[in-house]
Formats: sequence, C-alpha cells, structure tokens
Amino acid sequence: MLIALVFCPFYLSAQDTPIQSQSAVWIVDQNYILLNSEMGEELLKREEAAFEALKAEDEKQTEELQSQEADLAIRREQMTSEDFAVLAKEFSEKVEKTRSDFLVKEQIRLRTNSIWRQRFDSILVGISRTIATQNGVKMILDSDTVIWSDPSIDFSPSLVAVLDREYIKNPNIYNEILFAPVENTQPESDSVDNATSQIENEINKDNSNDASQ
Repeated sequence: MLIALVFCPFYLSAQDTPIQSQSAVWIVDQNYILLNSEMGEELLKREEAAFEALKAEDEKQTEELQSQEADLAIRREQMTSEDFAVLAKEFSEKVEKTRSDFLVKEQIRLRTNSIWRQRFDSILVGISRTIATQNGVKMILDSDTVIWSDPSIDFSPSLVAVLDREYIKNPNIYNEILFAPVENTQPESDSVDNATSQIENEINKDNSNDASQ
C-alpha cells in the first residue's frame, strides 16, 4: 500500500535522530519547515509551475480571442447585420466558455495546492511525533499559536534536517504520495487522517517487532 510504504521511514532509531532535548515542549514553525526543507522546496516549485502553466494558457487564449475579435470587426463591414449578429453571438458564447473553463481550472489548481500542503503537513506530523516520542517530549506547539517562547525549544531547524535526510533517501516514494492525483470522491481530511493513522500503525508495528527479537 502506497501510504504504508511512504511512512515506513518514520521509524527512526535514536542514533539516527540528531535531536537531544530535555524540554517537555517543542515549538515548531511549519512555514519555516516548508520554506527551508528539500520536500517543501519541491512542493513550492510544483505549485509555481502549475501557476505559470495556467497563466501561460490563459494569456494564449486571451490573445487568440483578441485576434478573433479584431477579425470579426473587420468582417463586419462586409456582412449584413443579421449575419454579423449570428457570429457575434457565437463569439460571445466562446468568450464566456473560455472564462468559465479557466475558473474551473483555477479552482482545481487551488484545491490541488491545498491538498499538497495537507499531505506535507501529515508527513511532518508523523516525523515530529516519532522524534518527540523518542526524546520524551509531551507536546508540540505550532509557533503561530505561541505568543512567546525561548528559542532553545524551537526545533524547526532540527526537524528540517531529519525531514531532508528522509526525503533524500526516498524522494520518489515521498513525491508519489505528495503529488498523487487529487480525488474528489473522498474528503481530503479523511485521507490525511488515514495517512496519520498509518504512521502510528507502522511505528507500533516496528516497535513490537523490535521487542520480540
């Protein structure tokens, strides 16, 4: 199963975890991790590529419509008002359909971006929980919800280091789950919850196997 494969690397041995903490609480800046990690960089690059592709398509269609409109204006002088009205109506309908199609594609792009971010966060949650458990941490707080904290309990850079190491080991697997086709049949919140559950199941399974050996 794809989700199981991608989250198997979340079982990290203590010697593989470059974080040693005496604090029971960690602060994590998710935006920092998105902007500074290899995986986050790949996500942002694909978001930008999708935006630029749709922008280029829109600009090309706009130029084509403007050209057709100019041509229609020239032809108007050689046509009866009835014939021109027919072509003008067809052109107007084409413009409206083009605009409607663009809005649909833009909505799909924005939804896809949102789902990519949710999947990224679910991976981050799995890694953070694993490392926190190994270090005896009782709580992880998002920096956006904290008024002030001592910089010594901000483990964002350390988590970036771990995330980068895991991503570099298995980039294709992580990319496959991050950028899998977006399905409209299942709420993405359910997919994220299922992914998070898979993380815990894999960790517990690996811990049980270690204990039995």
